[in-house]
Amino acid sequence: MIIVLVTWGGLSAAQDKGDMNAALMSAAARMDVQDAETLLSEGADANSKDKNDRTALMMACVRGSLEIVRLLLEKGADINAHSKNGETALLSASGRGGYEVVKLLLDNGANVHARDKKNQTALMLPAWAGQIEVVKLLVGRGADINAQDENGRTPLIWAAEQGHLEVVEVLLEKGANANAKDKNGETASLAAAANGHSQVVERLKRHGTGD
Repeated sequence: MIIVLVTWGGLSAAQDKGDMNAALMSAAARMDVQDAETLLSEGADANSKDKNDRTALMMACVRGSLEIVRLLLEKGADINAHSKNGETALLSASGRGGYEVVKLLLDNGANVHARDKKNQTALMLPAWAGQIEVVKLLVGRGADINAQDENGRTPLIWAAEQGHLEVVEVLLEKGANANAKDKNGETASLAAAANGHSQVVERLKRHGTGD
């Protein structure tokens, strides 16, 4: 078996497809555009996966590497492929990859309604993380603002729990159900109150919650 060698001068010639695919996964994780380009030109599969079916595209999305994401898409990477836990490239990017990566994925046909095995959607992570521009982008592209994860939590509950007032306001303006309850009976207002986010509680009260 011929192994792909990474040296100071770049990549050696690679003859083993499996090794090239593994090296592509590594290049995506390292955000190494030059190595990714070389591997793809030598025949590495743009849909390379690891043992958990996470693709090179997902790796690049997690790292926020816009150049590698664009490169993989140009080479035919499956934008809506699922890992074993149901993760897609958009789910990988939404909480960590940044606005530009999320926009590129949406512009190229990423499914905004995809869910992972925990029933989480792409909108939930940026709502929890307070990434207001990503939240606005996803909502504008039709993301379900009242989707519930496996515990019944909505994007609004996640945002309220973390005290992200701007996100809460955007979700409410777009029609989020302020009285939705998770499986423990907790609403957005209760989640905010439990974590000391008084401004969020007041905003939800002005909206007319039942708490």
